[in-house]
Amino acid sequence: CRHSAPAEIGPMTIEPGRAHLRDFASVVEVLSETTAFTLATLNDDASPRATPLFFATDDRFCLYFLSEAGSRHAQNLAREPRAGAAIFPMVGHWSEIRGLQIQGRVSRLEGSGRETALELYAGRFPFITDLGDAVQHSEMLQLTPSWIRLIDNRRARGRDEHGGVAHGDEDRTV
Repeated sequence: CRHSAPAEIGPMTIEPGRAHLRDFASVVEVLSETTAFTLATLNDDASPRATPLFFATDDRFCLYFLSEAGSRHAQNLAREPRAGAAIFPMVGHWSEIRGLQIQGRVSRLEGSGRETALELYAGRFPFITDLGDAVQHSEMLQLTPSWIRLIDNRRARGRDEHGGVAHGDEDRTV
């Protein structure tokens, strides 16, 4: 997976792979403890579509997921490869919300790229070996992030002067 542009973290722009260690560790933590994400695409009438999917990831934060070729989101991506994603562990209180917002491009993998991605995916979801033909007839897609924002309400600064919650700039873009 390749990043085509520098990533951004907070108010500064940085080269991919050179963000603050704490932020990269937080991104890795969210990705490792979350197995599903919501993929956002645009229908042909420009209305939004959100699709929950399982994913695997690599050390460059690319997301790999299987899709049926005829599915609405796969058709949307064939027409417009730009997509958004939201990844967040389930929590019980708003102050515990943390997760990732991602923007990027989705591409269909074939050949050795598909096989490598399937190995990553099977490593995370061993049950796919039991699905046989369904997996072989599915597309393996890769979301390559151009922008990632880390949201972590646990880092909120406390209360503002009016008694409300002051969130400050605690989200990070990596």
